Amino acid sequence: MNASLVDTTTKQSRSSTADKSIVDQWNQMTDNYPEADLAANFMSFMFGKLGIKIENIKNQPSIGSGLRPDYLIYQASQEPPVLVVEIKKRVTELGSIPDKEFAEQCEKHNLYREAVGFDPLTRNNGIRQYLEVGKVRQECLAPYGLVFNGDFFQLWRRVDGLIFPLTPIQKVTKSSLPKLLKQLKKCLTEKPTGIVTGIWNMKGGVAKTTNTINIAATLALKGKNVLLIDLDPQGDLTHGLGFKSENLPDFLTPVSQKIILKEHDAAQAILKSEVKQRTFNDFSLSLLSTSKEALDSFRNSTEINQIISFIGIVELLKPEYDYIFIDASPVLDKLTQCMLYGCNLVMVPVDGSKAIRHALKVHQEILPKIYQSRLEHQLSNGPLSLGIIRSNWTIAENSVAEKELAREVNQNFVGIHQYETRLRQYAQAEIASLRQAPVVCWRSSPISKLYDELTAEIFLSHNFIAK
Repeated sequence: MNASLVDTTTKQSRSSTADKSIVDQWNQMTDNYPEADLAANFMSFMFGKLGIKIENIKNQPSIGSGLRPDYLIYQASQEPPVLVVEIKKRVTELGSIPDKEFAEQCEKHNLYREAVGFDPLTRNNGIRQYLEVGKVRQECLAPYGLVFNGDFFQLWRRVDGLIFPLTPIQKVTKSSLPKLLKQLKKCLTEKPTGIVTGIWNMKGGVAKTTNTINIAATLALKGKNVLLIDLDPQGDLTHGLGFKSENLPDFLTPVSQKIILKEHDAAQAILKSEVKQRTFNDFSLSLLSTSKEALDSFRNSTEINQIISFIGIVELLKPEYDYIFIDASPVLDKLTQCMLYGCNLVMVPVDGSKAIRHALKVHQEILPKIYQSRLEHQLSNGPLSLGIIRSNWTIAENSVAEKELAREVNQNFVGIHQYETRLRQYAQAEIASLRQAPVVCWRSSPISKLYDELTAEIFLSHNFIAK
């Protein structure tokens, strides 16, 4: 028998045994199980089965003023933590919720809300503050968070200042516990991958491409490794970075064919060879693009599952970058669906009442439909809404018109972020477009300063996003 096959079989057998032992341990809990007993009898057991050394588990450490999570988990004692954990007691009413209703009802329960920290003004800090840039000491900041009580669990992710749910709320069952173990092993053993964001609205003319280029460039100026993917047949993003899309070869179809054959190394090699890079004064941006003909061929193909193939492409790219941004057409065609299925996050630019109407459809219909589809097909969590950005903004601040728009937004976009920065129109943005460069290359321009402020609001300062 092949030696690698024996090794794989052995690992699977060990994993199955560990899964069964943890399920057996969980089954011994009562419906009402105190938090202290959960910590002593289950969490310690699970950490051991995950192979975490005792010296890499910090119990109720002080990580900032008044901040004491239940656990910090390290890979090695000399490195920053990988995971912060908040646990709560088990209660009968949560365990009795039917599976189909669990996530919705759990989200309203005070134990879950305290574990996450939905009300940061209370003494119940939760994952929200245990991952917060500025409150937690830098050496105590983890990229992942876990909330757990024996009935619910959920993983959270921090990228710079942005915090968002990596998984939906999940009910603890004998089938979901092994999935949690698999997710935790990945968090504990693999380097965190980049996050994928789309800046999109169904209305054109709201500067989605300009915003994509300049937010990406602002992050690159901060030392981040950023990739842009152009899925819009018009190729404005590609042109805006100084490339001609008609001269670029097709990467979508050959890479998709390799993914279908599960030849992932070959697929990754093609992607690496097709990524272009342009260096500006103080930063570089990477671009993955192709011709209009190649995009049309991929979109219309009957031999490829475009969405599954594109998700595979994104997964191959994510380990190489801190941030990936995808630009797509305002039309909800197959290419735009690929973008939405491939994204972790989507932000929506608006420039007035017409764009707000389209943004409402994005938030109330399109994103929830794709989110549910991804759940049903056991794909990654998302796309989550990053909120609304004011783009091409010509309305005077604090004017009657802006107050009326604010009233409309507040009434219709309950729980959706509205960022304070207003991206006003400046001639320098047009000049930058003509010169095929991000406007943030002109650092003294007022619009560059606005992009600095907006990028900090969204990604670099504390920003908590919940489903």
